[in-house]
Amino acid sequence: MTDLPIGEPDDTINSVDVDVSISAAQMSSGTDMDVELLNTLCLIGRELVAYRDAELIAPGQYHVGGLLRRGVYNTDIRSHAVGEKFVRMDSNVVKFAYDRALIGKTVFFKLTSYNMYGAGQENIEDVPAYPYQISGPIGRPDSVEMFNISGDVLSWPAVAEKDISGYRIKFNRYQNTDWAQASLINSGVIKSSPYRIEVKPSGIVTLMIKAVDIVGNESPQAAYIVANLGDVLLDNVLEIFDFKADCWPGMLINTIIDDGGNLISEQDSLFFDVDNLSNFYETNAVDFYSESFYGLCWISNVWYPSSVAIGQKLKVIWQASGKDLKIEYRTAGSSLFFNPDEDALFYATDSIQFFTPDPWQPLPNELLAGSDGYQFRITSNRSNALSTVTEFVAQIDVPDKLLTLDDVFISASGDRLAGAANYFSVIKNIQLTLQNTSAVSARVLDKDASLGPLVICEDATQTGVGATIDALIQGY
Repeated sequence: MTDLPIGEPDDTINSVDVDVSISAAQMSSGTDMDVELLNTLCLIGRELVAYRDAELIAPGQYHVGGLLRRGVYNTDIRSHAVGEKFVRMDSNVVKFAYDRALIGKTVFFKLTSYNMYGAGQENIEDVPAYPYQISGPIGRPDSVEMFNISGDVLSWPAVAEKDISGYRIKFNRYQNTDWAQASLINSGVIKSSPYRIEVKPSGIVTLMIKAVDIVGNESPQAAYIVANLGDVLLDNVLEIFDFKADCWPGMLINTIIDDGGNLISEQDSLFFDVDNLSNFYETNAVDFYSESFYGLCWISNVWYPSSVAIGQKLKVIWQASGKDLKIEYRTAGSSLFFNPDEDALFYATDSIQFFTPDPWQPLPNELLAGSDGYQFRITSNRSNALSTVTEFVAQIDVPDKLLTLDDVFISASGDRLAGAANYFSVIKNIQLTLQNTSAVSARVLDKDASLGPLVICEDATQTGVGATIDALIQGY
């Protein structure tokens, strides 16, 4: 083996040439992840090292380097002279777990050998005992002193202990610091700060962090942040009008709204004569009629898309059933016109509108939203089956807007985000991030697009306090 100088824990400068021909071993290169997982572990003298690159330079000889993880498992990083022993710690190396209570104590090993046929084991009483003091952290690592969040990036000061293997971050919904109940924010141990959250939870959450040592001990206390991570940002913002949720504004003919808010056709009435006439059918005859329902008919009020939606794609999502069902639409036509207030009406007050809308036509899969306004009509024919409409939603793919406001101070009584005033027609989603402060949460009280959203920051007792936030607002 060639010499190997002292290096950094992640050594990208030094390399070493090794000779494994005595064991006829073959070495393969790995990846950065293999180094992280110690899949390429080796013993050089008394230092454990994991490598990334192994280049064959001669039969049984390899140039090892690229990235060396030095001082693994609490071994000392040291310089190595030419000719020191090199062992590839592969699957032939025996490993066993030990009780953490043995850390710092001396244990003894006896190694018996076999003959070339796997038999003739030495008597254990005849071989020497080799003492070994198990090294490792005693007790738990120190707690993380501070924990911060900015957007989707978490940061914290490192715990100054040699045996730290990384940090474990968990979260709970709302304000809840119970570590045992919390869910991991990622799979595994995070090596260092900062860390960008890959899948960020929404709403009010408690984020917690503990240091983890090389044998799995965690800090006794978790540092935590209670943050309102806000709404989930959408990949695509839509302007939506749900006619069902708005109680089907418009005209209903032979149609009612059931307990579930759906449109259903009314049942046709049976016919009767006066009571003193005799029956015109035999009393024990089968029914001479069958259940019947009127045709359903709903005509919506005129609906106008917002000004920012004009020229964008309009789609209607619907679910309905009925005999000869028709889904139609028309534009409302020209605007109404007016005379001065003192003029008499030139039409009867109970007459139909005197302007002529466009004719009804079948509803296509997609329209370009216009400014004249739309009416929709759903009809079916009389049938012995019920006609229903369970969903009718107009949605327009509007141009998305994102606005970032940094370092905004919010007073204890709450303030509006004035920087967002009149920037949006509609605000859909807001994410707030508290900077390092006595506040533990920030809440959005309203999403007023003209004045700007109203925000308040609160401490652990839900009392308003002054705090500085960053805001990310999405809308159109």
